[in-house]
Amino acid sequence: MELVETLENILSNDKILRLKSEEIISNLIEKGLQEYLEKMTFILTDERISLKARQMAATLLKNPILYIPKIQEQWLTFDITVKDNIRNQILTALGSENEFIRNVTGSVIAAFAKVETPISEKWKTLFPCLCQTNFGNDKFLLS
Repeated sequence: MELVETLENILSNDKILRLKSEEIISNLIEKGLQEYLEKMTFILTDERISLKARQMAATLLKNPILYIPKIQEQWLTFDITVKDNIRNQILTALGSENEFIRNVTGSVIAAFAKVETPISEKWKTLFPCLCQTNFGNDKFLLS
């Protein structure tokens, strides 16, 4: 699968290969956000795909939704059926055999929830905390 290789190459030490891969991803987003999200979701949830590609797919699902207002606005205008399908597919990755994938999936879910949930403005620290992939026990101890 060409897209899997592209995702793996984003982490390459070869600058030319990395930049070409980043350009492919940018073009995919520009081509259509729905298709982009569906492809990244498929890669995240497919246990047969390399951990490296699945990790990058999670990052490329989470970061645009969190940090690019244009993408947030587009997501919010999607038909409910499309959004439900993408959400449900992402949720299946919580059952991954790989603990790391389960953790990054939680971060992806938190990113989408932040965009869709009014509470995110009232409890500003909740979603940034949930979007992290590593939780140290000391962060959550009650005083």
